[in-house]
Amino acid sequence: MTDENGQCSITSIWPGHYVSRAIHVHMRVHTDVTLTDDSYTGGEIIHTGELLFDQDINTEIQATSPYTENTTRETLLEDDSLYDDGGASSGLLPLTALGDSVSDGYKATLTVGVSTD
Repeated sequence: MTDENGQCSITSIWPGHYVSRAIHVHMRVHTDVTLTDDSYTGGEIIHTGELLFDQDINTEIQATSPYTENTTRETLLEDDSLYDDGGASSGLLPLTALGDSVSDGYKATLTVGVSTD
């Protein structure tokens, strides 16, 4: 949930991969939800999108455990059927390394403008 300024913070692990799509996460914007103890109910989904990651970072992370255990062929960003190589405007999430190792993690800031009309 966003705060009174419309901001939220999300912490996640790096997603896995499957055939035919580059590594990505889904993003949805909901309005008018009611919070429950561990989820939400009601409301309306007004946006669904995807965020993709730089291929060099994907490759570096895929070379670490537990990702090396995944024997499914990885679809590279350049071969993704939906990503059009348009950078951030096409869903590529700019990341900032939090240290010298991929295990230190990454940070991203994303501004999403959504009209509820």
